[in-house]
Amino acid sequence: MNGVDCLYAIEKLFNLEVVHYRSHNFEFTASPGRQSTKLPRMRTPRRYTHDSCTLVVALLGEVPSSHLPEPPKRSLKFSDISTFEDLYRAAGRIQTHCVAWVHQAGYLDLGTFGSLGVFLMATNSYEDRFIPPGVKPSAGPLTMPSPRNHSGSLDTAGTA
Repeated sequence: MNGVDCLYAIEKLFNLEVVHYRSHNFEFTASPGRQSTKLPRMRTPRRYTHDSCTLVVALLGEVPSSHLPEPPKRSLKFSDISTFEDLYRAAGRIQTHCVAWVHQAGYLDLGTFGSLGVFLMATNSYEDRFIPPGVKPSAGPLTMPSPRNHSGSLDTAGTA
């Protein structure tokens, strides 16, 4: 896993998601999964790959616990709430503390319930193969609902 490739994978997250959605809260759900809030929905896992490095946003329940460095300390939810800015910051911390310093894959859990994970790993690695393929984000902003009209489901699944 090349550290420069990881920086480019993180840049993909920034360009495809952060630029458009910034600090807006989303409910991240498994594909397929049920929504538990009226927030706009993002399906997981979401992959951002550049050559030798893959960044994955996934619910920790989508990852076999045997493939996590330590088992989760709490029961995992089937959805979680976060912003793309928070995911981007988490990816940056993993890049700094795991990839750049110790040259290893890493992950951080985050989200309102701690059930969402950001993973940075070698493309097609042992770990990468155990996370479902999920959604491959594509360019282009999503039309956000107005603050007064939060009814209905906004499904940003994209195509895999």
